[in-house]
Amino acid sequence: MTSFLTTPPTTPPTNRRQTSKPLGAWSVFMSYCWLNSIEAAELGQVDGSSECGPCDPRQLARDLSNGGYSTWLDVDRLGDSTPLYDELVKGILPSKCVVACISDAYIKSRNCNLEFKYVHKLQIPMILVIVGSTKCDFSRSSIGFMAGDLLYIDATSSPFSKTLDRVNRAIKTHTTADLPLETPPLDPLAALKDAAESGDRQSQYQLAITLDPTLGTEPYRSASAAAKWYEKAAKKGHTLAQYSIGLAYKHGNGVEQDEDLSIEYFHKAADKNNLDAIYELGLFYQSEDNTPTAAEYYEEAARQGHGDAQAALGYCYVEGVGLEEDVEEAVKWYRKAAEQGNVRALVAMGGFYEDGRGVERDLWKAYEWFGKAAERGSQEGNEGKRRVKGRM
Repeated sequence: MTSFLTTPPTTPPTNRRQTSKPLGAWSVFMSYCWLNSIEAAELGQVDGSSECGPCDPRQLARDLSNGGYSTWLDVDRLGDSTPLYDELVKGILPSKCVVACISDAYIKSRNCNLEFKYVHKLQIPMILVIVGSTKCDFSRSSIGFMAGDLLYIDATSSPFSKTLDRVNRAIKTHTTADLPLETPPLDPLAALKDAAESGDRQSQYQLAITLDPTLGTEPYRSASAAAKWYEKAAKKGHTLAQYSIGLAYKHGNGVEQDEDLSIEYFHKAADKNNLDAIYELGLFYQSEDNTPTAAEYYEEAARQGHGDAQAALGYCYVEGVGLEEDVEEAVKWYRKAAEQGNVRALVAMGGFYEDGRGVERDLWKAYEWFGKAAERGSQEGNEGKRRVKGRM
C-alpha cells in the first residue's frame, strides 16, 4: 500500500477570535437568511409560522440604519448582475461588527455558512441574534463550533423593540471606537487603509487578506502589498498574520523566499497554538530529516483536530517515520483525517481495506473510500476504484 503526506495548507486558519477591533466604512454588516424575512412569508416561500418570528432581520437592519448606524444589507447593495461574493467581501471587510441572525434556515444555508466562516476567519466582532419562531439549537452545528462561547440574543420570544434595544447596546459594547454615522466612502477600503496606516494590527491583517491574490478580490490583488501588511501585523503580534507571512516567506509570495524567516514566524504563531503553523513546523523538520521532532509537531496539531496533521501522523506511524511503526495507530489517524475529507487519507483508507493492513480486508469498504477520494478529484482514488472493482 502506498502512503501519502498531505500538501501544506495555503489559507489562514479560521479558529481565532480577535482581540482588537478594526475601524471600517460600515458600522454593521447584516448576515441573515432570506427565509426568515417577512417578505419570504408574504411571497409564500415559507410557512410564516415556522420561519418568521418577532424579529425580521431586514427590519432590524433598517431600524439600525434609522438609528444612525451605517448598515450593509444585501437587498440594498446587490443587483441582478452583481457578482455576489465580490460584493459580500466588499461589505464584510470594512465593517466594524457583524450581526448574524441565526436560525435553522441559516444553519442549513450554504451561503450563510460561507459568510459566517469568512467573518470568523477575519475575526470581526460578531453579535449573534437567534431569530425565527422557535429557538434553534445551533450548538451542534459548524456555526456553533465557530461561535464558541459568544453570547447571543434570543429574539424568538421577545418583542421586536426589546431585541432592537439589546442589539444596539451589544454593538456599542463590542466596538472600541465610535461607530461612523456618515455615508461610507466610495472606496470601500479607504477607512480600512486609514486604520491600517494608523497601526491597528487587525486592520492591517484584514487589508492583507483583501490584497492576497489567493483570497482577495479584483482589483485589489497584490502579493507584495499583502505580504507588507501581513508582516506589519505579524510584528505587532497578530497570530494569523504571523502564520500568513510565514507562508509568504516559505513560498516566496510577494517577498524574497527566506526559510529562516518563514520558520521564525511559524514558531511565533505556533507558540500561540496556531494549528496550521504547528503543522508547517512538522513539515519543515521532516524535510530536515529531524523526523522525531516532526512527528511531535504533527501529533500536537493532530490531537487538536487538524486534518492535514492527522494524515501526516498516520504516515509517520505506517512508515515508522520518527515513531515506532504501528499500522493500527496509522489507521486511527488516517481515519480521523479522512472523516474531515482529507483526500490523501481517503486514498490511504482505501488501501488499508484493499490490502487488509491494520483492518480486516474488505473490498467494498475499500471501494467506498477510494470512491470518496475520486469524488474530490483524486486520480489515485479513481485508479483504486477501478482496481478494486476488478477484484470483486
